[in-house]
Amino acid sequence: MKIVKYIFIVFVVSILLVTLSESCKKDSGTQQNYNADKTRLKELIDSLTNVYNTTTEGTKPGNYAVGSRAALDSVINLGNQVYNANTYTQQEVNNSSYNLTVAGVTFQNNLIEQVASTNLIAFWQFNGNAIDSSGNGHDGILQTNYIGKAGAPVDGGTLPQLANDRFGRANMAYHFTKGATIEVPYSGAFVPQSLTITAWIKMDSNVNCANYFFSLNRWNTFKFNIQCDNFLLFTAHTTTSYFDKDDNPGTVTPGQWVHVAVSYSSGLEKFYINGVLTKTWTDVTGTLVPPSPVMNLTIGNEMPKSVYNASNTADPNYFWGSDAFWGSIDEVRFYNAQLTDGQVLSIYTIESTP
Repeated sequence: MKIVKYIFIVFVVSILLVTLSESCKKDSGTQQNYNADKTRLKELIDSLTNVYNTTTEGTKPGNYAVGSRAALDSVINLGNQVYNANTYTQQEVNNSSYNLTVAGVTFQNNLIEQVASTNLIAFWQFNGNAIDSSGNGHDGILQTNYIGKAGAPVDGGTLPQLANDRFGRANMAYHFTKGATIEVPYSGAFVPQSLTITAWIKMDSNVNCANYFFSLNRWNTFKFNIQCDNFLLFTAHTTTSYFDKDDNPGTVTPGQWVHVAVSYSSGLEKFYINGVLTKTWTDVTGTLVPPSPVMNLTIGNEMPKSVYNASNTADPNYFWGSDAFWGSIDEVRFYNAQLTDGQVLSIYTIESTP
């Protein structure tokens, strides 16, 4: 798709340059000459007609923005009128070619592409499984995990359960209760210099007043969770310090599907709800500190069950009580770049329709 797109743009731009050159020539006589050369006009009409006939509008990558095909078709029809009539001068034919060229470039710019695909570390769509659809192989493993009070962990004995997604489709999201966790085997790629995390979440209630839904080594590397007042909270342990930042005044309402996102780079952190920027922080610095020893990334909980210590409060992995997420999670994306506001909005728009 991309190769075809760029070849087409090179073609139309070259036509545009020639068309503009010829359109600027002065008419040598006062008598109109309607014996125009329409070769390039025909080439453009045929090329754009083929593009029109082989494309689809929608909100997903590979689609074109709704309304873009109608705009292209309108210009093609005008081009056909010029081509089929013998009452147009060469300059008018060239002008029609120019209009087609501009319409073609505009149409190609309306192509919806996967957002920052080269920066995508992992993408867990949860379409019946916990496989990473990015192609990077970071597949999730369903696990039980602990519940209970500090120093007294009890295995919740419950795996994440397939559930309805935000469109009511069965088995297209995961529901988490009683410490249920999806673990993703550790990779150095999980500790990038900059990051963006996006997900759809539906919190059952604020059971634990913490609700970790995406975490690596909890506050000792990073965690993304919902705190007591239903604000999003991101903690980053960096080479500079520990940074706990929330998205106040943005809130997450229990019982509703919400698209949430956070991005971090040294000097800038941003929160988003439903594609809208809710909070910006600039007093954050440094790069993330990797977990030591390494441990798996967790979705739906703060840490893997296997790393907890229940007896020594000085241990950084001490079990301080369950901070697991209770609710449903879907469409989790993890990037190694700080996405722009427009890119976060694009993800929300793409994922807002089935």
